[in-house]
Amino acid sequence: MNIDQIQNPPVPWAVTGNWLLGLIGVLSVVYLGLGLAWQCKKLFGKHPPVEEQFRHEIEALRAEMDERFRELALERARNISELSEKIIRVGEDVAFIRGKLASE
Repeated sequence: MNIDQIQNPPVPWAVTGNWLLGLIGVLSVVYLGLGLAWQCKKLFGKHPPVEEQFRHEIEALRAEMDERFRELALERARNISELSEKIIRVGEDVAFIRGKLASE
């Protein structure tokens, strides 16, 4: 028997169209269901508690502030030392000038 001799039945396009539309509908419902499941997983999935996230941020900020306060304390001590030296020099200059005025 030849391929030319085989009779193929005619394709019922109305039934085939309905079947394809049904398949598209089922696939759409499955896609919608999977999308909904994914969104629910994102919404209700395990997330770290907000307190833990804030705790890490607060610890980082606290460390940064402590470092800045240490720098400010060193700068303050340095400024006070320089100011004390200037006051001592001014005092010496004033004493020198008083000594000059007293001797005249």
